[in-house]
Amino acid sequence: KWWITETGVDGYRLEGIQLTDKDFLQSFVDSVKETDNEFFVLGEVWSTDPQEIAKYEMTGIDSLTDYASTSNIREAFVKPDVSMTDTIGDIENNIDTYEEPNMVTRLIDSKDMIRFTNQPVALNEHPGPRWRTALTYLFTTPGIPMLYYGSEIALIGNETPDNRRQMDFRTDPELIEYIGQLTKAREKLPSIAKGDFTLLHESEGFTVFKRQFKEETSIVAINNTSGTKDLVLTGEEIENDKELRGLLAGGLVRSNDQNEYHLVLDREEAEIYVLTEKQGFNFVYGATLLSVLLAFFAFLFLARRRGRNRTGE
Repeated sequence: KWWITETGVDGYRLEGIQLTDKDFLQSFVDSVKETDNEFFVLGEVWSTDPQEIAKYEMTGIDSLTDYASTSNIREAFVKPDVSMTDTIGDIENNIDTYEEPNMVTRLIDSKDMIRFTNQPVALNEHPGPRWRTALTYLFTTPGIPMLYYGSEIALIGNETPDNRRQMDFRTDPELIEYIGQLTKAREKLPSIAKGDFTLLHESEGFTVFKRQFKEETSIVAINNTSGTKDLVLTGEEIENDKELRGLLAGGLVRSNDQNEYHLVLDREEAEIYVLTEKQGFNFVYGATLLSVLLAFFAFLFLARRRGRNRTGE
């Protein structure tokens, strides 16, 4: 309580909570919340059994680490064209197991395991696309994404202590910027952070699912394959006569006359779509574009006329 008051820290991560008494954990959380009701308590349970981890929900801890799904996530995204059956199965199992599956903390890397970057590098795969697709999945499926330091620059590292290398702040910011996009999507869309989960398609790395919260619907498409993929979604899967607006690459997919949405994704790419009302012609944009074109043609006309006058002189 003293640390909370003195430093303004936002949360605690409690390591190995199975080593202490559940009654103590409950009193600890109650005392912390009396000091700061918004304070976040993450409990780490050294187990890959969701049933064992879920026993600690009754302590009042805000979130528990989902080590049970980490291995399958890493295996699914270490290279293209890998089935997502096991990772989707983990999500469905969590929904059935936890009272609050959207509050379970999920991760790809931690201080106790070999860095994920090591795995694709060992297979001669570029780690950039591996991380982008894996993080899109982590940030858009039920649960709280936890990012171990260095993951944002695809830091490499073997077993402990090699997985705790010094941070490099002079690296390519591309992955950092992408994580920023994913974070903004979670902040903007309640459907991504706490919505229901419905699988729409899965085939050897091409996965599409729906997240819904109240009136908001988001569609997430992840093409973790070695080729371009497309999928047609019908009015039975998402509402008719709308459009899907992409948040990552900015794509737009409108329903056609048959009330179908045709999604097309390049290899090793992903998109988060928001279902919105169809937008008509943007008159402000159209008028602006027209004025720019008119000004351009006027400039060409005057320049040509001036050139003729000079020739006549």
